[in-house]
Amino acid sequence: MKDLKARHSEVANDLAALIDLGEERLRGIMGNGKTSQRYKSECVIEAAHNFMALDPSVRSSAEFTTERLDELQGAYVQVHGLGRVTFDYFVMNLGVPGIKADTLLTRFVARHAYGDETRKMPTHEVVSLVNAAWQTNPRGAESLSHFEHALWLAESS
Repeated sequence: MKDLKARHSEVANDLAALIDLGEERLRGIMGNGKTSQRYKSECVIEAAHNFMALDPSVRSSAEFTTERLDELQGAYVQVHGLGRVTFDYFVMNLGVPGIKADTLLTRFVARHAYGDETRKMPTHEVVSLVNAAWQTNPRGAESLSHFEHALWLAESS
């Protein structure tokens, strides 16, 4: 995201500008990472189109509100390669209130970060620690979503 903001600050909080940037230019910044056999840049552009097609249209982070979460999630998960878990992370990173990290993931992080699986942790802290762990040692996970899902699976078994 830092590279994107540095190169094209106009798209930082404007989905129409992101769409105008185009998938190929976005891929040039994001790289050739894939999810479900699709370039992540393709998924981003398709999700942006879906958000813009809502009524009323969603163009900026200010329009991602708690009241519209079901509608927003529906538009997001329509994109092949994007799912509920990545939607939750996306919305958490936007700072939408009322979003909570998954209970199993929170318990895993609390136990391994603090030695107390019953510790109450705010979502932003769980997300921050999982992001930091993945960036430090992804343990073969191709994406943050895969890493988070592996942690969740480990905790659920």
